[in-house]
Amino acid sequence: MAPGAFAAAPHAQLMDYARVGSEEDAWGRAWRPAFARGWRALPLAAAAAAAALLTREGAARLRARARVAEGMRLQALGGSCGVSQEGVDYDASGAVPDYFDHVPKADMCCSMCQGSPDCLAWVWKDAGLDGEPHRCFVMKTAPLTSAAVPGVVSGMAPERPPFPEGFVPEEEAGEEDEDAEDAGQEDDMAGGFDQNSLFCFSLIAPGGGEAELIRAQHQLRTNIFGCDAFRVFSNVQEEVAPGVVSVPVASDLKCEFHEIAWNTWIFIAVWKAVFDDRTWENHGWIVKTDADSVFMPDRLRVVLQDHPSATWLNNCHYGLHGPLEVLSNSAVQRLSQDYAGGDRPVQCLARYPEAVSGTAQWGEDMFVQACLDKVYGLQPEYDERLMCEDHCDCPDWYWCNNRSDRVSYHPFKKADLYTQCLANALSYSR
Repeated sequence: MAPGAFAAAPHAQLMDYARVGSEEDAWGRAWRPAFARGWRALPLAAAAAAAALLTREGAARLRARARVAEGMRLQALGGSCGVSQEGVDYDASGAVPDYFDHVPKADMCCSMCQGSPDCLAWVWKDAGLDGEPHRCFVMKTAPLTSAAVPGVVSGMAPERPPFPEGFVPEEEAGEEDEDAEDAGQEDDMAGGFDQNSLFCFSLIAPGGGEAELIRAQHQLRTNIFGCDAFRVFSNVQEEVAPGVVSVPVASDLKCEFHEIAWNTWIFIAVWKAVFDDRTWENHGWIVKTDADSVFMPDRLRVVLQDHPSATWLNNCHYGLHGPLEVLSNSAVQRLSQDYAGGDRPVQCLARYPEAVSGTAQWGEDMFVQACLDKVYGLQPEYDERLMCEDHCDCPDWYWCNNRSDRVSYHPFKKADLYTQCLANALSYSR
């Protein structure tokens, strides 16, 4: 089911959902709208609830009304999670569903169903996994039966917002648009320096999920392919999308993992390849973005208008995070000078040798921030619009619609989830 197609209308399901429950449950749910409106509404809620429970008919009406309200609340939550049932496990009679492990919220499981085009229903349950124990099942067949199981949350597929009118993927575009797309890779400095233009790049491992994401982004003309010029770096030279050939870096792209990826040496090699390529010299802003970031360059252009004197932008209140790094041309010039024609930033490594050795090495984002800020004396400007991800405490990041000016959402490691996130983000306006 492509973005733009919708799951079955939830109205009938919602009414069935309203008939489930007990009088005690209805009493408890009667208070929820009052809390949402504030403390002044509580006495009225108490009186209404007490009166309703005096008769069986009143209790039934209250129960139905509370269930409908709760269903509507869930449907409106985040990315419009449809009808959900707590304490209910769906069964598809032997059909084996796909699943995602270590999913901390039922609401996130619902969003994963939304991003899986064939998903008709979802189940979130404790699977006894190490760490976060919950598993999210996305069902490609409609559930035939259900059972009461404490702690399990199940639901039908939510609506899938379409791309907005006028959004045309590459496969539907004309030849003129495709030629313009190719020009992003063929930038040869002939046009001179443009203070407002974007040069964007991503690093991917050959094959696998990142390569799939790059192909999807190229088709959608988003992420780096929405910038004025772009490069895809890898450890091999190969066609990664129609007409797009990766630029090799001097690294095997393997790194150790601790609490973070010890990937500083890898990106030292990537920045060396960026400098050797020289396309960045032609552009006012240089953007490094991860392949699993849903990055919208047009929104970044708007944000940059509010930072005319910035040398680089910080995207998280905890410090720079790697999914989206936005550096001015002058900042990248200073970093390139530290390489001094060699293969590494000499001053930065002399100041912070622990970043690449020992038992507590750094991630590349921490290293880049230290170089820019502490070694080169370039102070960042912070903008919360740049990125929404769980590690920066961004609420409901997985729905991709918590504000209409958000530049990127992270992470989305499957092409279907990525595509639906982009559709949600572009369809959201309020």
